[in-house]
Amino acid sequence: MSVLTGFLDRTAMVASTVSSKMVQKMAMVEGFRFVECLTGFKYIGNTALDLVNEGYEVPFGYEEAIGFMMGDEVRDKDGVAATPNAPFVSPSNARYPALLGGLPIITVRDLTIGHGYDNSMPEPDYKPALPLSSGQMITFSAADEKMGIGLTLTIRTSGTEPKIKYYLEGYGTDKEEVGKLLEGVVEELRTEWLEAKKNQLGEP
Repeated sequence: MSVLTGFLDRTAMVASTVSSKMVQKMAMVEGFRFVECLTGFKYIGNTALDLVNEGYEVPFGYEEAIGFMMGDEVRDKDGVAATPNAPFVSPSNARYPALLGGLPIITVRDLTIGHGYDNSMPEPDYKPALPLSSGQMITFSAADEKMGIGLTLTIRTSGTEPKIKYYLEGYGTDKEEVGKLLEGVVEELRTEWLEAKKNQLGEP
């Protein structure tokens, strides 16, 4: 038995039942295992994890016209998997930015499973009052209290589409100043936080 044959014997790929059967045909020819599952990346990801528990490597999964699951670091669609590249979702060190739009970040609430952090809650756990999310979801509040201006940003991965979504609002006494602040934050998200061009993220 060749090294490649041994590798393929331990390899599996996953697709939802509504997707093209091309990978299934490839599996029949090449000799790796193909598994079909229900529609949605929660089923694709969970099926991949079940296969890993059976001793398989699962390098790829997909759903027609929705996205791909590549590698084993994030068992979700490619749009979601791109999110850990952003500095605010760092699985290894859980560091968060200090500034947003030039304003100091006052509170951080991270509802991502495996993090569960809210610096407005009591020490030492900083446990959020809200339940954790199956994707990534973090809320930042930043303000300059002396100037009476601030903003709140929530950024999360979509549970149904290969998208990263954000919700942004600001407050202050000068409408134009707040508008400029929000425009600057949108640009900061695009170029610095998510690095859209580097990570090949589509923009609306």
